[in-house]
Amino acid sequence: DLELLPGTVLMVLRMFLGLCLIICCFQTRSRCPISLHGFYIKLAIVGTVWFQSLPVVIWCCNAFIPYHLRHAAVGKWCAVTQTTSLVMLSWLVGSQSSSSSYHKLSHMSTAKED
Repeated sequence: DLELLPGTVLMVLRMFLGLCLIICCFQTRSRCPISLHGFYIKLAIVGTVWFQSLPVVIWCCNAFIPYHLRHAAVGKWCAVTQTTSLVMLSWLVGSQSSSSSYHKLSHMSTAKED
């Protein structure tokens, strides 16, 4: 929670790391083939949502949920948002069609061995 210093530090750290992810994705995007630009934009969006979901849930619970119900609400909503974000990240890197540029690039070393 945001009521104690360690919780506040953790939330600020997650927000900072989300910002770093956006910066790194766009720097990498600027140096990669054009065919991968869409992948890096999706990665930046989904990854940032994952990093920012916990601070947003905690802020909303602190603002709108009565004190005695916060712990349960934070646990449930964090589980929902974290699971959703991780499923989206898994879809992004694992379930793309075999014709996508990311899939082709990530399997180039495997193709050379065949």
